[in-house]
Amino acid sequence: MGTTYDQVLSTIYDAIVEVNETLDPAKVLAQAPETVLFGESGALDSVALVNLAVTVEADVERKFNARVSVMDAITVDATREWTAGELALWIAERVEQTGAPV
Repeated sequence: MGTTYDQVLSTIYDAIVEVNETLDPAKVLAQAPETVLFGESGALDSVALVNLAVTVEADVERKFNARVSVMDAITVDATREWTAGELALWIAERVEQTGAPV
């Protein structure tokens, strides 16, 4: 899974860059696997969360020819915090299940 995971994580980092452009400088997200994207200590408001989700979903579909729903990941366990690395792993597992070329 390493290659797919790394590619998905890179896709999430690209989305973080886009979302950071809309955030207050004090709330920008780091491009790191341990960055909390969603959850109690997440820095994203609802608009930024939707923007990140839509950007990641569109990029995953374009790059991997696979449809995923970031919101599905979040709602699987709404009480947990999702880091960039955990989200990348969740998406990579779904991409690999579809057999999409990477």
